[in-house]
Order: sequence, then structure tokens, then C-alpha cells
Amino acid sequence: MKLDMHCHTKEGSPDCKFELLENIDLLKQKGFQGMLITDHDSYKAYRYYKKLPVKPKDFIVLKGIEYDTVDAGHMLIIMPTGVKLPILELRGLPVLLLIEIVHHYGGIIGPAHPCGEKFLSIRSTLRDKIAGNIYRKFDFVKDTTPVKMPIPTCAPCVWPKNTTCPVSAAATPTNRTAQASDTQSCWKT
Repeated sequence: MKLDMHCHTKEGSPDCKFELLENIDLLKQKGFQGMLITDHDSYKAYRYYKKLPVKPKDFIVLKGIEYDTVDAGHMLIIMPTGVKLPILELRGLPVLLLIEIVHHYGGIIGPAHPCGEKFLSIRSTLRDKIAGNIYRKFDFVKDTTPVKMPIPTCAPCVWPKNTTCPVSAAATPTNRTAQASDTQSCWKT
């Protein structure tokens, strides 16, 4: 089953142009069988979906959220069915507290943009403030590459030689091969 695990909607995120049903149509055209709604600090689109009198056929819609932490950028969160935590719609918790809350209630959490832009990315926001062990607390690390090839966890992310990408370090204790330049890519095993 092919799912898009990071979808915004016009109903729930100010940075999306497409309404939920338009998103579903586009995803179906591209061969997806489902989506995880991850609007910014909001479950509005999922609530809207649940109230639809007729749901799209042969398409799964899952409930998630993209949470804006105070110190580590955006996190993708998926909670078990039936668990309702209003605090997830109030942005601004520190990432370590957020991880503890999500795990306490049986959810999973991972960075939405591990190597993205400044305020969105855990790599840019945390740097040396919290040890690399933070990555071991995540349940997943989102990547943006099709799964038919080796999976770079951060395609645009480059690390100086003789250092380890914290994402790769969480997956494996060994460093990845350096590229021809003086940098190395971070790769997930």
C-alpha cells in the first residue's frame, strides 16, 4: 500500500492551497491508496473528514499532526485511535517533553524536516544544545526519497568530513562513506 505520510490541507494548514478532497483526488491520480493528514498544530481537516457523509472509496485517511516545538522545529506525530490530547493543538512544547507525552500515550514521533530550513529543522534548531542521543528517542526519521533506491534521510543535508550525521548515528554506529568533496551525505540503513 502506498501512503503519503506528510499531507497538509487547506482546512488545517495555512501553507496549503488544496482542500482535503482535492488532495485525495491528486494522490489517487498518482497511485496512492491513502494519506496521513499532518496539518500544522491542528486536527481540523481530520475532523472535517470524519464528518463527511460519503468518504472517498478505496482510500485510507489517517490522523496525524505536525507539531511546532519551541526548540527543535516541526515534529510529525501519530497517536493511537481514540487517544485525544488537546495539548497537541497548542504549539510550543520543548521537544523532550513532547516526546515523553507522545510515548506515554502510545504514540509515535519523528522530525518532519530533519535537514530542512532553519526554523523547521531539528538539525538547525538544536545543533549542540541537546546531545545527538535525541535521535534515539524518535520512532522514525522522515525522508524525502522514493524507496526504490538507497534512502538518504536528508537529501539536502551535508555534514563535514570526520563527523557523523546524527540521523545516521541513530540508525547505525558507523560513519558513512565520504563523497569526493570534503563532505559526506547522511544515509539511513
